[in-house]
Amino acid sequence: MGLLSEDELIRASRFRFEQDRLRFMASRGLLRNLLGPYLDKEPQLISFRYNAFGKPFLANAPVKHQCEYAFNLSHSGEVVLFAITLNAQIGIDIELIRPSFDTGAVGKMFLAMEEITLLETSGEEMRSELFFRFWTRKEAFTKAMGKGLSFPLEQCDVSLIDESRFRPVMPEGFQYDGSTWYAMDLLARDGFASAIAVNDPEKRISCFEYVI
Repeated sequence: MGLLSEDELIRASRFRFEQDRLRFMASRGLLRNLLGPYLDKEPQLISFRYNAFGKPFLANAPVKHQCEYAFNLSHSGEVVLFAITLNAQIGIDIELIRPSFDTGAVGKMFLAMEEITLLETSGEEMRSELFFRFWTRKEAFTKAMGKGLSFPLEQCDVSLIDESRFRPVMPEGFQYDGSTWYAMDLLARDGFASAIAVNDPEKRISCFEYVI
């Protein structure tokens, strides 16, 4: 608890279930412990700021570190993922695959036509896993951009992305800053889907997974 800022403690207090509150607090403490060696800084002295869509950045690091180090985190259930890179922007996402999830209704709102077609023609036993693979790719991409769910996810086809290498994400019909972004599936543990996105796939990326 001593590693968290006042605003993080307030956010933690808003969780309905104690387990979720403790996982949130643990993930923020782990993030500081991971960043400490990169910044040559004690974990309790690291603090964050956030953009309008909730993406975290370093708040009190030297200017050169604010430019060099980018990071992101995601947690679902008991698993939390972290990603840290240099001189690039990054996003990561993990989701627990829920077989009872209404993939059809949500898919029509947030998936591209190519993705909907693949979802509808897939076997019932694979449908949930496929949906959450699409979803984590989109989430990682929008988190890397720092746009969150303000980005029109249905205009972003991620159906060709896999775990073999970074592939370009191709938004259609939406004008943004012109940057090229790349995404790749991560080899998640059984029952989860996860993905990572960057604007420079040649950069070194460190990923960490914890069960909390």
